[in-house]
Amino acid sequence: MDLSVETAAKSVVLLYVPAQGTDKSVEGTGFLIQLPGALYLVTAGHLARQLGPSATVTFAGTGGLAESQTLRGLSEVGASWSHHPNADVAVIELRGSAAAAALAQRALQLPHLGRALEAPSRDRPLTAIGFPLGLGGLALGPDHRVSPISRDSRAASGLLTLLRADTKQPAIFFILDMPTIGGFSGAPVFMLPSAFSSGGGLLFSDQSGYCVGLVHGTLSDDTGGKLAMIVPVAYIVEALETAFKARKP
Repeated sequence: MDLSVETAAKSVVLLYVPAQGTDKSVEGTGFLIQLPGALYLVTAGHLARQLGPSATVTFAGTGGLAESQTLRGLSEVGASWSHHPNADVAVIELRGSAAAAALAQRALQLPHLGRALEAPSRDRPLTAIGFPLGLGGLALGPDHRVSPISRDSRAASGLLTLLRADTKQPAIFFILDMPTIGGFSGAPVFMLPSAFSSGGGLLFSDQSGYCVGLVHGTLSDDTGGKLAMIVPVAYIVEALETAFKARKP
Protein backbone atom coordinates (compact mmCIF):
# COMPACT_ATOMS: atom_id res chain seq x y z
CA MET A 1 0.00 0.00 0.00
CA ASP A 2 1.86 3.06 -1.29
CA LEU A 3 2.36 6.01 1.06
CA SER A 4 3.12 9.43 -0.42
CA VAL A 5 3.93 12.55 1.56
CA GLU A 6 0.46 13.93 0.76
CA THR A 7 -1.25 10.76 1.99
CA ALA A 8 0.88 10.77 5.13
CA ALA A 9 0.03 14.44 5.78
CA LYS A 10 -3.71 13.71 5.68
CA SER A 11 -3.32 11.42 8.70
CA VAL A 12 -1.79 14.21 10.83
CA VAL A 13 -3.87 16.44 13.14
CA LEU A 14 -3.23 19.43 15.38
CA LEU A 15 -3.88 18.89 19.10
CA TYR A 16 -4.59 22.12 20.97
CA VAL A 17 -5.60 23.42 24.38
CA PRO A 18 -6.04 27.23 24.59
CA ALA A 19 -4.37 29.28 27.30
CA GLN A 20 -6.42 29.52 30.49
CA GLY A 21 -5.57 31.97 33.26
CA THR A 22 -1.86 31.64 34.00
CA ASP A 23 -1.59 28.36 32.06
CA LYS A 24 0.02 28.54 28.64
CA SER A 25 -1.61 27.08 25.57
CA VAL A 26 -0.67 23.55 24.53
CA GLU A 27 0.08 22.76 20.88
CA GLY A 28 1.14 19.39 19.61
CA THR A 29 0.69 16.84 16.88
CA GLY A 30 -1.12 13.55 16.59
CA PHE A 31 -1.85 11.11 13.79
CA LEU A 32 -4.54 8.59 12.92
CA ILE A 33 -4.09 4.84 12.53
CA GLN A 34 -6.82 2.43 11.43
CA LEU A 35 -6.78 -1.10 12.79
CA PRO A 36 -9.40 -3.67 11.76
CA GLY A 37 -12.65 -2.18 13.07
CA ALA A 38 -10.95 0.44 15.28
CA LEU A 39 -9.58 3.94 14.71
CA TYR A 40 -6.86 5.34 16.99
CA LEU A 41 -5.34 8.75 17.60
CA VAL A 42 -1.63 8.45 18.44
CA THR A 43 0.63 11.05 20.03
CA ALA A 44 3.46 11.48 22.53
CA GLY A 45 2.55 10.37 26.05
CA HIS A 46 3.78 13.58 27.65
CA LEU A 47 1.46 15.57 25.36
CA ALA A 48 -1.54 13.30 25.95
CA ARG A 49 -1.30 13.99 29.69
CA GLN A 50 -2.04 17.66 28.96
CA LEU A 51 -5.08 16.95 26.77
CA GLY A 52 -8.41 16.87 28.56
CA PRO A 53 -11.77 16.05 26.95
CA SER A 54 -12.15 19.64 25.73
CA ALA A 55 -8.85 19.61 23.80
CA THR A 56 -9.43 20.21 20.10
CA VAL A 57 -8.42 18.02 17.18
CA THR A 58 -8.02 20.11 14.01
CA PHE A 59 -7.57 18.85 10.47
CA ALA A 60 -8.11 19.99 6.88
CA GLY A 61 -11.64 19.47 5.62
CA THR A 62 -13.20 20.34 2.26
CA GLY A 63 -10.99 22.70 0.28
CA GLY A 64 -8.34 22.58 2.98
CA LEU A 65 -10.51 24.59 5.38
CA ALA A 66 -10.11 23.83 9.07
CA GLU A 67 -12.44 21.48 10.85
CA SER A 68 -12.17 20.97 14.60
CA GLN A 69 -13.69 18.51 17.03
CA THR A 70 -13.12 18.04 20.73
CA LEU A 71 -11.66 14.80 22.03
CA ARG A 72 -14.93 14.37 23.90
CA GLY A 73 -16.83 14.60 20.62
CA LEU A 74 -14.60 12.07 18.88
CA SER A 75 -14.40 9.40 21.59
CA GLU A 76 -16.96 7.59 23.66
CA VAL A 77 -17.87 8.69 27.17
CA GLY A 78 -15.24 7.53 29.61
CA ALA A 79 -12.61 6.83 26.95
CA SER A 80 -9.07 7.50 28.13
CA TRP A 81 -5.54 7.46 26.80
CA SER A 82 -3.62 4.20 26.91
CA HIS A 83 0.07 4.83 27.62
CA HIS A 84 3.01 2.61 26.75
CA PRO A 85 4.68 1.60 30.06
CA ASN A 86 8.17 2.65 28.95
CA ALA A 87 8.05 4.68 25.74
CA ASP A 88 6.60 8.17 25.25
CA VAL A 89 3.56 6.95 23.30
CA ALA A 90 -0.16 7.23 24.03
CA VAL A 91 -3.19 6.13 21.99
CA ILE A 92 -6.93 6.67 22.32
CA GLU A 93 -9.73 5.06 20.32
CA LEU A 94 -12.02 7.37 18.36
CA ARG A 95 -15.52 6.08 17.79
CA GLY A 96 -19.18 6.76 18.38
CA SER A 97 -19.57 9.80 16.12
CA ALA A 98 -19.93 10.63 12.45
CA ALA A 99 -16.82 12.81 12.70
CA ALA A 100 -14.74 9.90 13.96
CA ALA A 101 -16.03 7.71 11.13
CA ALA A 102 -15.03 10.38 8.59
CA LEU A 103 -11.53 10.64 10.04
CA ALA A 104 -11.01 6.92 9.41
CA GLN A 105 -10.71 7.73 5.70
CA ARG A 106 -7.57 9.75 6.46
CA ALA A 107 -5.83 7.22 8.69
CA LEU A 108 -2.66 5.24 8.16
CA GLN A 109 -3.10 1.49 7.81
CA LEU A 110 -1.13 -1.32 9.45
CA PRO A 111 1.10 -1.83 6.37
CA HIS A 112 2.24 1.78 6.86
CA LEU A 113 3.89 0.89 10.17
CA GLY A 114 7.30 -0.70 10.52
CA ARG A 115 7.36 -3.32 13.26
CA ALA A 116 11.01 -4.11 14.03
CA LEU A 117 12.77 -2.39 16.93
CA GLU A 118 15.49 -0.73 14.88
CA ALA A 119 16.74 2.65 13.74
CA PRO A 120 16.24 3.54 10.08
CA SER A 121 19.20 3.64 7.71
CA ARG A 122 21.32 6.79 7.92
CA ASP A 123 21.38 6.86 4.10
CA ARG A 124 17.64 7.41 3.70
CA PRO A 125 15.89 10.78 4.07
CA LEU A 126 13.19 10.89 6.75
CA THR A 127 10.17 13.21 6.86
CA ALA A 128 8.51 14.47 10.06
CA ILE A 129 5.03 15.95 9.55
CA GLY A 130 3.37 18.10 12.21
CA PHE A 131 2.43 21.51 13.52
CA PRO A 132 5.52 23.29 14.92
CA LEU A 133 4.38 26.19 17.13
CA GLY A 134 0.87 25.50 15.86
CA LEU A 135 1.92 26.70 12.37
CA GLY A 136 -0.40 25.44 9.68
CA GLY A 137 -3.24 24.78 12.10
CA LEU A 138 -4.14 27.63 14.44
CA ALA A 139 -6.86 30.03 13.25
CA LEU A 140 -5.69 33.25 11.63
CA GLY A 141 -8.52 35.15 9.95
CA PRO A 142 -11.85 33.96 8.53
CA ASP A 143 -10.35 31.83 5.73
CA HIS A 144 -8.71 29.34 8.06
CA ARG A 145 -6.82 26.72 6.09
CA VAL A 146 -4.90 23.81 7.55
CA SER A 147 -1.71 22.26 6.25
CA PRO A 148 0.80 20.42 8.45
CA ILE A 149 4.47 21.25 7.99
CA SER A 150 6.85 18.60 6.61
CA ARG A 151 10.53 18.62 7.52
CA ASP A 152 13.23 16.37 6.08
CA SER A 153 16.28 15.05 7.93
CA ARG A 154 18.21 11.81 8.41
CA ALA A 155 18.88 9.40 11.23
CA ALA A 156 22.09 10.35 13.04
CA SER A 157 22.37 7.25 15.26
CA GLY A 158 21.33 3.70 15.82
CA LEU A 159 19.20 2.83 18.83
CA LEU A 160 20.32 4.59 22.01
CA THR A 161 19.24 4.45 25.65
CA LEU A 162 18.61 8.03 26.78
CA LEU A 163 16.70 9.71 29.58
CA ARG A 164 13.21 10.82 28.65
CA ALA A 165 12.72 14.59 28.79
CA ASP A 166 9.45 14.22 30.72
CA THR A 167 10.01 11.43 33.25
CA LYS A 168 13.85 11.34 33.31
CA GLN A 169 13.60 7.55 33.01
CA PRO A 170 15.76 5.61 30.51
CA ALA A 171 14.11 4.67 27.23
CA ILE A 172 15.08 3.68 23.69
CA PHE A 173 15.34 6.36 20.99
CA PHE A 174 17.14 7.15 17.79
CA ILE A 175 18.43 10.61 16.91
CA LEU A 176 17.79 12.88 13.93
CA ASP A 177 20.50 15.19 12.62
CA MET A 178 18.47 18.34 13.33
CA PRO A 179 16.43 19.62 16.27
CA THR A 180 12.70 19.43 16.62
CA ILE A 181 10.49 22.48 17.33
CA GLY A 182 7.80 22.99 19.96
CA GLY A 183 4.51 21.67 18.61
CA PHE A 184 6.19 18.80 16.77
CA SER A 185 5.82 16.56 19.84
CA GLY A 186 3.86 13.48 18.80
CA ALA A 187 4.51 14.05 15.09
CA PRO A 188 5.02 10.93 12.98
CA VAL A 189 8.32 10.41 11.19
CA PHE A 190 8.21 8.64 7.83
CA MET A 191 10.57 6.96 5.42
CA LEU A 192 8.97 7.76 2.08
CA PRO A 193 9.80 6.68 -1.48
CA SER A 194 12.65 8.85 -2.77
CA ALA A 195 15.96 9.06 -4.55
CA PHE A 196 18.93 9.17 -2.18
CA SER A 197 22.73 9.08 -2.24
CA SER A 198 24.62 6.09 -0.92
CA GLY A 199 28.29 5.22 -1.35
CA GLY A 200 28.81 7.99 -3.88
CA GLY A 201 25.92 6.84 -6.08
CA LEU A 202 22.26 7.74 -6.49
CA LEU A 203 19.71 5.09 -5.54
CA PHE A 204 15.94 4.93 -5.90
CA SER A 205 13.93 3.30 -3.14
CA ASP A 206 11.60 0.48 -4.10
CA GLN A 207 9.70 0.60 -0.81
CA SER A 208 6.18 1.94 -0.51
CA GLY A 209 6.89 4.15 2.51
CA TYR A 210 6.16 3.66 6.20
CA CYS A 211 6.22 5.30 9.63
CA VAL A 212 9.47 4.81 11.56
CA GLY A 213 8.61 6.61 14.82
CA LEU A 214 7.26 9.73 16.51
CA VAL A 215 8.87 12.87 17.87
CA HIS A 216 9.61 12.86 21.61
CA GLY A 217 11.52 16.11 21.98
CA THR A 218 14.90 17.82 21.72
CA LEU A 219 18.21 16.76 23.23
CA SER A 220 20.24 19.91 23.92
CA ASP A 221 23.03 21.41 26.02
CA ASP A 222 24.32 24.85 27.02
CA THR A 223 26.46 25.14 23.87
CA GLY A 224 23.33 25.49 21.77
CA GLY A 225 23.64 22.06 20.19
CA LYS A 226 20.31 20.36 19.57
CA LEU A 227 19.17 17.02 18.16
CA ALA A 228 15.72 15.45 17.86
CA MET A 229 14.85 12.34 19.91
CA ILE A 230 12.56 9.88 18.11
CA VAL A 231 10.57 7.01 19.65
CA PRO A 232 10.93 3.92 17.39
CA VAL A 233 7.75 2.75 15.68
CA ALA A 234 7.88 -0.66 17.40
CA TYR A 235 6.64 1.03 20.58
CA ILE A 236 3.74 2.62 18.70
CA VAL A 237 2.74 -0.85 17.50
CA GLU A 238 3.00 -2.24 21.04
CA ALA A 239 0.80 0.56 22.43
CA LEU A 240 -1.80 -0.03 19.70
CA GLU A 241 -1.82 -3.79 20.26
CA THR A 242 -2.32 -3.35 24.00
CA ALA A 243 -5.17 -0.88 23.54
CA PHE A 244 -6.81 -3.03 20.85
CA LYS A 245 -6.74 -6.16 23.02
CA ALA A 246 -8.30 -4.25 25.93
CA ARG A 247 -11.06 -2.54 23.93
CA LYS A 248 -14.73 -3.28 24.50
CA PRO A 249 -16.88 -4.32 21.52
